[in-house]
Amino acid sequence: KVSEVMPDINSLTYRGYAVQDLAEVCVFEEVAYLLLHGELPNKSQLAKFQEEERNNREISSNLKKVIQNYVSSCRVWSRWIGGRPLYQG
Repeated sequence: KVSEVMPDINSLTYRGYAVQDLAEVCVFEEVAYLLLHGELPNKSQLAKFQEEERNNREISSNLKKVIQNYVSSCRVWSRWIGGRPLYQG
């Protein structure tokens, strides 16, 4: 299981680890690696994963145009919601 709600202990787990514990000791990329690969990364796996993630986070030119064309008075949250479908495709 990727995640499980444990109501008896009021906890959520990712791959068997309590989310509270992960939040205390892991960086975002470690948890992402855990969710994708089923185990926490070692130092070299984490470094490689972080490099790959950073190399693939560029925003498409279409999404940049959509964001730039929003009315400047539009709230930030509204901008994110409006551009969200472009992230998914």
